[in-house]
Amino acid sequence: MTGYDMVANPDEPYYARQYLHWILSELSSRFPSRRVEILDLGCGQGRLSVPLAQWCAPGCGKVTGVDLTPSAVEKARGHAAAQGLTNIAFHANDVLAFSQGLVERSVDAVLLIEVTFFLPKYREVLGEMAGALRSGGVLFAAFRPQYYDLLQTIRAWQWDKADMVLDRREGYLWGEPVWFTWQTPEDIRGLLSGLGLRLLSLRGIGVCSGIEEDPHGSIIRPSQLAPRDQERLMAIECAAAEPYAVCGRYILATAEKPVA
Repeated sequence: MTGYDMVANPDEPYYARQYLHWILSELSSRFPSRRVEILDLGCGQGRLSVPLAQWCAPGCGKVTGVDLTPSAVEKARGHAAAQGLTNIAFHANDVLAFSQGLVERSVDAVLLIEVTFFLPKYREVLGEMAGALRSGGVLFAAFRPQYYDLLQTIRAWQWDKADMVLDRREGYLWGEPVWFTWQTPEDIRGLLSGLGLRLLSLRGIGVCSGIEEDPHGSIIRPSQLAPRDQERLMAIECAAAEPYAVCGRYILATAEKPVA
């Protein structure tokens, strides 16, 4: 996983756009001045950090990206430098260790995108994020759906693993050393509510499409489409995102910290 490039993979720019469709809509409504402090945990090569820094730069907003993999952080810095961005900083660090060092009520928005599914301590990270958010701040977290992993195990004819996905929410799904986690919408609602956050929406990302390794990828891959067809797919997936949230490659949860 540490070698996977979220910027270079031909399908990932499409999914970055899909995330940003929802994230920027929420941020623009909540912080119209764009004077906002954004934290992107598990930022990878900066596929979301860099466009968010571009968005908030006119309002003197700032973005901080954190990732465990130094090579990913170096690539993220390179992408930011190529855009001439000076309002973004990247740190090579464990996301839990970094979040534990944050001051309470010090950030306006937090992203934890496509990280929880291989982060055993994701609950602790989310707890730290709930504390770090200012009143009225917003959390964007993408979880791996139980349904997705069920499709993966059945496609591989791994019946015992399919039973495991149904009966549990974490484990060595494909053997050691990676401990995977997966959730249902009900799990996510309960988790965020328990942290004192108010859930605003659950949306599926990639409810009809996927990358090469996905069960969804056998339906259609964005990189194989002409631009016009890709735009039509985007419109369909955004329209289907809420009613079919459970069917996505990921479930994007948007939650706010209530104003005290």
